Amino acid sequence: MKRLLGIAIVAAALSSCGDKQTAQKGVSLDDQPVIAFTEELPSGALTVLDLGKVSDALTFPIDSLVEGINILQLASSSPEALVGDGWATISPNYIGYKTERGFKLFDKKGRFISDIGRVGEGPEEYPFAAYCAQIDEKKGRVYLLGMGNASFISEYDLQGGFQRRIPLPYTVHKGKFFVDGDTLTVIDMKWVQEDTPAAWRQDFEGNKIDEWRSQATSVEPDFSNEIYAGRNAGGKGFNVYTFNVTNKIDSLYHFTPDGGFQPVLTVKPVEGKGIGYHSFTELPGYYIVTMFGREDQGSNYILNPNDLILLDKKSLRGCQVDFVIEELGGLGFKGYVHLLSTGYFVYCVEPGDLADLIDETISTNKNLTDEQIARMRGLTDGINMEGNNVIIYGKVKDK
Repeated sequence: MKRLLGIAIVAAALSSCGDKQTAQKGVSLDDQPVIAFTEELPSGALTVLDLGKVSDALTFPIDSLVEGINILQLASSSPEALVGDGWATISPNYIGYKTERGFKLFDKKGRFISDIGRVGEGPEEYPFAAYCAQIDEKKGRVYLLGMGNASFISEYDLQGGFQRRIPLPYTVHKGKFFVDGDTLTVIDMKWVQEDTPAAWRQDFEGNKIDEWRSQATSVEPDFSNEIYAGRNAGGKGFNVYTFNVTNKIDSLYHFTPDGGFQPVLTVKPVEGKGIGYHSFTELPGYYIVTMFGREDQGSNYILNPNDLILLDKKSLRGCQVDFVIEELGGLGFKGYVHLLSTGYFVYCVEPGDLADLIDETISTNKNLTDEQIARMRGLTDGINMEGNNVIIYGKVKDK
């Protein structure tokens, strides 16, 4: 069976800056063309991105979208601390890292704290890998939802001690959840033929409080599909997108308790061409559309993020962009940006891959100054090249 590999990982793929325009920190897209239009639906305004109007124009600093860039290497003081491939969850004082073996907790200095549960069938374990995680510092808790027909959310303390299983009123194939005080909201990637809600709110004993039925998160039964959800929609809403391997034209949705699921962004393909693999990410002031290229690997395949399109929500101006990290000397990268929807830009990279990324950025971008090159070269100072992964992160700006 085909599988979609690495879709939840912020993956390093090199981006050539060439002779494109370079946007400075804090700039807008005012000089770019209008590439979208709006349609009025009964549920509200729908933004339609016209792919035929998108130009390849701009190298854009991701620093403009986040409050500050931080870089640290996770500790490798013990074998238990090593992470490998995975993704990170950021909170004000902690970094959680999902691996194939389980979920690991670090502090903001990179020091390893504890394993948080592990994959297994035991009463204190969860099946398969963690698909969604939330660190609740006020309660001193970590919550993990496993991938693949989950019937509970696991609750642990910050030292990895098991607390309880929180039962779910419906089976979750792949889902996102958000803890709010004594309740939690679950958004489920449901199969199209199932008569189950797309989202519900429940207490910690598993009692359902509210539910919302919609086809917005429905997919054909295939675990290659993915669901993304965050809180960049503003107010009490969630931004929700379901990645579908059938390449259908679909939408990014806003989900609110009062209004349910409302489409807010879709695409108009180039005439005579299919839509191709794509995904949507929402920021407070922008949309990002990622277009993927497929690389077959036997019975499996990898989707590489080939093109990133940045769209200003208000002006509807935008273009294809190559993101760089200006604070790190203009370090270039092109990768999965879904984690931006959770409130943080997060980029996880192995030390050797970071060194390769620096070399490639310097060799392909002939417009770098000596100061930028020196700053980039200095990124590996103090980094153990045989050690644990490096985390680059920043909090998404409110607007």
